[in-house]
Amino acid sequence: MLSYRPASTDRRSPPSVPAAPRSRFLLAAILPALAVAGAAPRHAAPAPSAGKRAITFDDLVATRLPESLSLSPDGARLAFALRTYDEDHARYLRQVYVEGLPEGPARQFTYRVEGASEPRWSPDGAWIAFLAGETAGAGAGDDPDPGGGSAPHQVFAMPADGGEAHALTRMESGVEGFTWRPDASGIVALAEEAPSAPQKELKAKDLDAKNDGAVILSDRRRLQFWTVDLKDGAARRINDGDLGVDPGFSLSPDGRSIVYSTNLTGAPGAGNAYDLYVLDVASGASRRLTDRAGAEKRPVFSPDGRQVAFVAPAQADVSFSRATLFVVPAAGGAPPRALSARTDRDIDEEEEVLWTPDGQGVLAVIHRGTNGPLWRFDAASGEGREVVGGRRVCSWPAVSRAGRLAFVGQGPEQAPEIQVASLDGAGLRQAGELNTQAREWDIAPSEVIRFKSFDGKEVEGILVKPRGGRPGTRWPLLVYPHGGPQWRDPDILVEDRQAYAAQGYAVLLVEFRGSTGYGNDWNVADMKDLGGGDFKDLMAGVDKVIAMGVADPKRLGIFGGSYGGYMTNWAITQTDRFKGAVSWYGIWNLVTDFSNSFYTEWEPDYLRTHYWDDWEAYLSRSPARHVRKVATPVLILHGEEDENTNIANSREMWTALKSLGKPVEFVHYPREGHGFEEPVHQKDVFRRTLRHMDRYVKGGAAAEARPGETVSAGGLDLLVASVERQDGLAGRRPASGSIFLAVTLVIDDRRPKPGPLSLRVGGSGSEVRLESAAGASVVPLGTLAPALGEDILVAGTADLAVGPEQDGTRHPVSAVVIFEIPERGGLYRLKVKQFAPVAVEVAGDSGEAG
Repeated sequence: MLSYRPASTDRRSPPSVPAAPRSRFLLAAILPALAVAGAAPRHAAPAPSAGKRAITFDDLVATRLPESLSLSPDGARLAFALRTYDEDHARYLRQVYVEGLPEGPARQFTYRVEGASEPRWSPDGAWIAFLAGETAGAGAGDDPDPGGGSAPHQVFAMPADGGEAHALTRMESGVEGFTWRPDASGIVALAEEAPSAPQKELKAKDLDAKNDGAVILSDRRRLQFWTVDLKDGAARRINDGDLGVDPGFSLSPDGRSIVYSTNLTGAPGAGNAYDLYVLDVASGASRRLTDRAGAEKRPVFSPDGRQVAFVAPAQADVSFSRATLFVVPAAGGAPPRALSARTDRDIDEEEEVLWTPDGQGVLAVIHRGTNGPLWRFDAASGEGREVVGGRRVCSWPAVSRAGRLAFVGQGPEQAPEIQVASLDGAGLRQAGELNTQAREWDIAPSEVIRFKSFDGKEVEGILVKPRGGRPGTRWPLLVYPHGGPQWRDPDILVEDRQAYAAQGYAVLLVEFRGSTGYGNDWNVADMKDLGGGDFKDLMAGVDKVIAMGVADPKRLGIFGGSYGGYMTNWAITQTDRFKGAVSWYGIWNLVTDFSNSFYTEWEPDYLRTHYWDDWEAYLSRSPARHVRKVATPVLILHGEEDENTNIANSREMWTALKSLGKPVEFVHYPREGHGFEEPVHQKDVFRRTLRHMDRYVKGGAAAEARPGETVSAGGLDLLVASVERQDGLAGRRPASGSIFLAVTLVIDDRRPKPGPLSLRVGGSGSEVRLESAAGASVVPLGTLAPALGEDILVAGTADLAVGPEQDGTRHPVSAVVIFEIPERGGLYRLKVKQFAPVAVEVAGDSGEAG
C-alpha cells in the first residue's frame, strides 16, 4: 500500500507510507509451530543475515524518493525532485537535484524555495523550470506544515548551471501544470482563474457580516491556459477555460496548439466524461478531438505534431476495463486506434506516456502481474516489446532528444533508485545511489505465489515471510487487500509490508479478480460482483498459505485501505476466521458511500445501476447489511477530509458496531484526505495497526495491554494512564546506573453494587509489581505526593482505599507509583492486583526500547 503515488479518482489505496505512507516497535517474535492435519511440508524462513538489521517503519518513511525526472536535451544531465524526511520537524521535504550521467553524483539544485517539484529542462538546455512555493528564508524547502497552509505553487526558472531562481508566474491560485514553449522563450501554464475585484469585495463584506453560508460547488473556478515569457514574465491568457480541465496537457512541437483533456464541468460523478480537445494558442479557439464514452487522459503530441497518444479504457463504457494506449490524428478525421490492445495488459495511468524522438514508437509503463516493465509500442503496427523488464517496477520515465532513457527502478530487494539506458534498454545501469542505508536492511523475503480459486481460475499473490524461526514455524498471517479494485500490489521493497514482516508476521497480498495486470477479462470480473469472486480469491490465497505450512490458521488478521478497507469490512461479515481487523478509510455502506463521495461514478460503474433503481444491488453487497455477523475486533482509521471514501462510512460502521456491543475503536485524523500523508499520522497508523494485530492475532505476550488501554477484571477497570522516566525526584536521586519510573494507575468500579476499593503499594505484600523480561520482580519504592509545590516520594508501604458515597457516587483509586529500574530500560510486565499484566516498554539512554 505504500504506492509511489496516490490515485485520487478511484478506490485505490494511497500510500500509508509514501512511497504510505506512512516510533515503531521492533520486537520480532519467534512463534511456535502449530501442526495442521493434512498440511503440506512447512517452510522455514531464511535466517537473519549477518551484519544486517530488521527494517523499521521509520526506515520506510526516511527513504529518499526521486520523482519527476527530466533529461537535458543532450541526455548528459538529469534533473529530478527528491523527497526526503526531516526527522527534527517530522515533515517531508522536496527539492530539485541535478546529476551528470551516467554516474552522478547528484547535487542539490534548489534551496530557498518551498517544496520544489516537477523540474522541466528548457528545449535549449539553458534553463530548468520547476514548481515551488514563494521564495522562503533559511530552512525552507519543506512541504506545507500540517494545518499551516502554504503559498500557492508558482513556476520558477533557474539557469541550468546554477544561480538565482526567479518566479515566472504570479497566479493568485497557483499553477496546476506547465510546459516549455518549443523555442525556450517562455512557458505555457494552466492556472485557476482569479476572482474579480468586485467578487473579492463582496466576499469580504459577507465574511465581515458573518454571512458565510455557502452553496455547494459554487466556489469552483475555471482552469485557463496562459503563455508566459521567460525574459520579463509577461503573461497572456490564451482561453476562457472551463471547470473540468485535467492538469496533464501537451504543447505541439511548433508551439501553436495545446492538446488537453476535460469533462467541461468538473462536476461530481463526471470522472468518465473526459474527452480530448485541441486549443489554438493564437486565437484561443478549441475543437473536440475525441468523442467516445469513457475518460481519455494523458494526451501527448508526437514529435512531428501529426498524432496524439493518450490513455483510455479498452471498453469505452467500462471505466475499469484495461487501461489502453491509443493514438489519433491530431487533425482529427479518424477514430482513435488502440495501440496496446494486443498486449492485453494495463498501461500504468499514473505514469507519463512518451514518444521516441524519431516518432516511430511510444514508451509506456505497463502492469504485468506484480511487475511494472517499460514497453515500446510501434506507432504504426502497435507491436509491443519490452525495453526494461525483469522483477522490477519502473516509474517516472524520461527520454532525451539524444536518445537516452532514465527512470526510477525498484524491486523486491531494491530501494527506489535512478536508472539509465539507451532507448532499446541496452547499457542499463544505476545512476548513483540515493538510498545507501538500504544496504543495512535485513529484507524479508518476498515471493510470488500462484493458486487456484473457487472456479479453477489461477490467481497470483505476493507472500512476504519473516526472517528467522525454526523449521516448521507457522507465522501469524496478515491479509492485506489492495485498493481499487482496479489496481494491483507491485512487488517492491519500500512498502509497509516489510515493517509488519519484521515484527513477526507473514503478509499476503492477493491480486484478486478486478486487479490490473492480468488482462481485460480479469479487470472487469468484478462487474456486479463486489465482494463476490474477489473475496473468494482472497480466501483461496489464505488457504494456500496455510497449506504451504507458512501461516497459522488460528492467527489470521486482515487490514487494508479504500477498496482494501471495503474488503476488510466485507470479510468480517462473511467469516469469523479473522481474529483482528483494521479498516483504513473503507466502504461500509454502498448507499452512504455513493451519497457522500465526490466520485459518484464508482458505484454505478461497478454495480451498473443506481441505488434508487435497485436497492438490493447496493445493500446486498454492503457490509452494513450483515453487521450482526461481525465477531472480529475492529480498529477503524480514517481521514476527516476524505472526498473519495467519505468518513461517513467509518462513522456509520463505528456507530453500528458500538451499538451492538462489538469490540471496536475509531480514530480519525485531521487534514487527511483519501489516505494518510503526514508522516506523524503515518507512523501512528502503523503503530495502532500493529498493536491491534499483536493484541488480537499474534496472542501470547504480544496480546497484553499497553499503557492507555483499559484492562477489566471482576467489574473493575484498570487504566495505566502514563509511564514516565524520571532522572530524579525532589530530594532524591536514583542509584548510579538506574532511573526512576513513574507509573500512573487508575482503578475504577463498574460493579452493580459498588464497594470499597483498596490498593497496597510497596512492601512484601505489594499489589503492584514490575516483572522484567528475565523474570525479576521489582517492588515500588513508594508513591508520589504533592508537597509545597513539588512532587515528593513517599517511600515505604502505602495502603490506598476509597469507598462509594452514601448516594452511590463512585470514586476511583489513583496513584503515581515509583519504581527504580536499570537505566538501559527494556520490556516489563506491570502486575496490579487480579488484573491481567500490562506490557510496559521503557526506552533506554539511546532512546530505543531494550
